[in-house]
Amino acid sequence: MLDNILILGNGPSFTKIDYSLLPQHFKVMRCNTFYFEDKYYAGKSVDYYLFYARGIDEMYFNLRAVHSKGEYDVDLINGCYATVMFEPNKHFPTVKMATQLIQQNPAIAEFRSFYEYYYEQYVPTGLQCIALAAVLGYKNIFLAGFDMFADPDVPMHPFENDKISQEVHKQIMDRHPLQVQADFIALLQKEFSSQRFYSVSRESTLNRYVDLAPKSSSGIVQLPIEKKAERTLCLLPIPELCKKENRSFA
Repeated sequence: MLDNILILGNGPSFTKIDYSLLPQHFKVMRCNTFYFEDKYYAGKSVDYYLFYARGIDEMYFNLRAVHSKGEYDVDLINGCYATVMFEPNKHFPTVKMATQLIQQNPAIAEFRSFYEYYYEQYVPTGLQCIALAAVLGYKNIFLAGFDMFADPDVPMHPFENDKISQEVHKQIMDRHPLQVQADFIALLQKEFSSQRFYSVSRESTLNRYVDLAPKSSSGIVQLPIEKKAERTLCLLPIPELCKKENRSFA
């Protein structure tokens, strides 16, 4: 079994990590548009990355761009996964299908299928990161940035200028209800009872469902939490190409 992994969702609490709760050595998993952060809250190395598959065209292009520019060191060959029913193809040959791997666990497969089929309710990408780390065999899973869309007065991402409207927040919660998220976390804790799930942010909705990590005995971890020089969105060079080929990921 592998030892430690730090997973950051993109909720505001990922900017408020208590580094005294982290071990000295751990792998890092990020997801979706994490690269818009203003500082390197988990350092520059990204061992695993999880895409929301329907946005993979733009996100993969951006991910490769920030890797090529040296903003991040991403494992593009072994560490990239996608959600939903994505399967590797000629465009993204090294991206693996996280859904297939996660749903090898029958309880996870049943849970997701039930809520998706009957209620059109879904497990967010961030929580799928936690499931992926558990399936990969990490013993200690440290978490921040999982705020579960619980507060409509807080931006979904800490670097959005505007709060989301009540209407948009309702749409999000209709698709990702707090109780479904909480039940999925409880399911992971039950199915992977020999593994440990810890929060490392003292200001997160996640703390209602996951224990705060104990203070590390090895001292405060040293990460290069430097401010980033820029946060630019890299646009697809030929966006018409995707439309022409009519690629889709159901």
